[in-house]
Amino acid sequence: MRKIRFIILGAVFLYCSACTFTAQSVKITPEVKATSTVSAAGKTVDLSVADERPSKVIGQRGVSAVGADMTAEGDLEKTVTTAIVSGLTLHAFAVGAHEGKAASKLHVEIRNLSSKNIMGFWSGTLRDEFGLKAVCKSGAGGEYQKMYNGVFEKNIQVVPTGDANNEYISKAVSDAVNQLVNDDALLKCLVE
Repeated sequence: MRKIRFIILGAVFLYCSACTFTAQSVKITPEVKATSTVSAAGKTVDLSVADERPSKVIGQRGVSAVGADMTAEGDLEKTVTTAIVSGLTLHAFAVGAHEGKAASKLHVEIRNLSSKNIMGFWSGTLRDEFGLKAVCKSGAGGEYQKMYNGVFEKNIQVVPTGDANNEYISKAVSDAVNQLVNDDALLKCLVE
């Protein structure tokens, strides 16, 4: 009987830890909302997004850098660009290349995307972070720049599943993108 319990306990442990050694491409799906009252009334914006992260690895699925790598599925620049365009469109901006017009320019750099499992004695903390830097140059010559840091934090008992990683990292990305597209000072710079 004791041997059976040991085998069952070992099987449960192996089942729960198996995902920590499987690489994952995280599917990032930001949710963009408009909370600012600034409206552009059709003002044109030239948008460029660059991925400036020092590493394409988001983190490991295990604990203390032990486990398989997590990376972003698809083109992160394209995902972030689509989310920012969506947010600016909610504020009535016309986003794209507008040659010949005095458009404002918005350059966004993806500075960081990381996921860490920090284990404690009985439980741990999951911390996902996403960093953006925005630089605005208005058509009138004004400039504005700011860093936006999206964070998702959760207490955990076990290493998150792939679907949970998709959700949690998407929340951190959504947080930073929503800060950017709803920053009144940035939007006013783009309207100038």
